[in-house]
This record gives sequence, C-alpha cells and structure tokens, in this order.
Amino acid sequence: MKATIEIAERLVRKIYPTVTYESVCSPLARSRAAMCHCCITHGMFRATIIPDNYDFVIKTGRSDIGYKQCCHEALAYQRACESGVSEYFARYIGSFQYHNHIFYVFEKIYDISDSNPEIEEYEDELPDSLWRFLNENNIDDIHNENYGFRDDGSIAICDYAGYKMWR
Repeated sequence: MKATIEIAERLVRKIYPTVTYESVCSPLARSRAAMCHCCITHGMFRATIIPDNYDFVIKTGRSDIGYKQCCHEALAYQRACESGVSEYFARYIGSFQYHNHIFYVFEKIYDISDSNPEIEEYEDELPDSLWRFLNENNIDDIHNENYGFRDDGSIAICDYAGYKMWR
C-alpha cells in the first residue's frame, strides 16, 4: 500500500508543477498526464487521474465541494468495511498532500461505461445490506458510469460520493 501511494505521488509531481483548483484539469496538466501514460477525467467537482499502467486512480477536488466529496468517499469506504459491504466498492488505498492539495488513491475499476445497465438491474444479485448502506450513507448517485467491474467480474462502485447532499 505504501508503494502504491509513493507511485501515485510521483505521478502527481510529474503532472503538476504546482496545483490549483484551475490547474487540475488544465490543458498543460492533460498534456503532462499523457506523457506519463495517464489521462485526466473530471466531473463537476472532482478530477481523476487514471494511469494506464497501474491498478489505481488518483482523485482530487476541483473545488472545496470536490475535496469534501473525496473525503466522504474515503470515510464511506471505512464504514463499508465496518458494515461488511466493502467488496462492492473500489478500495480506498490512502491519501497524500502535495502543494496544499489532498490526493486520494483508490482501486481502479474497469468496464465503466455509459452502456452499462443501471445498477438497479442487479438488485436481485446484490445484498439488501448494500442497498441499506447506500441509503444510510447518502450514496445516491449510482448510475451506469459510477460503477464497473473488477477483473474477476465482480461489480464495484467507483464513485460513491453521493449527489444530493452536495447541491
């Protein structure tokens, strides 16, 4: 785990000479990421660095809300471990700070696609304890681009920051 964080930190240092909210998705950052065999994707509040050659992703905020969402995901994963449903979530590996920005490292999940069926179609295959956990932890944004599959075919939610609580 420590080695993964160290590799993630080295990638971030190569991509970002300095880090600001504006720079996390800038053309310069995207170009530097491509030279490191990574791509940068983003949503409304967060950016995700996806390395081609590693089994992790790196998330960071594009705003204060984005940082809160990253922190919420890390805490939600810890609660999922305590509740016995962590196998359904991308594993939280750890975090580090660089230029006063916190970067969160998570397991990489594959086959994330807008062509995936909505997760409710798996309702019969997923335990009631998972649905209860999602509800109790305000994880309400599980659409087809927020989950995917591991190499072994098991389903994993990779964006579980929720939505309604941040509007």
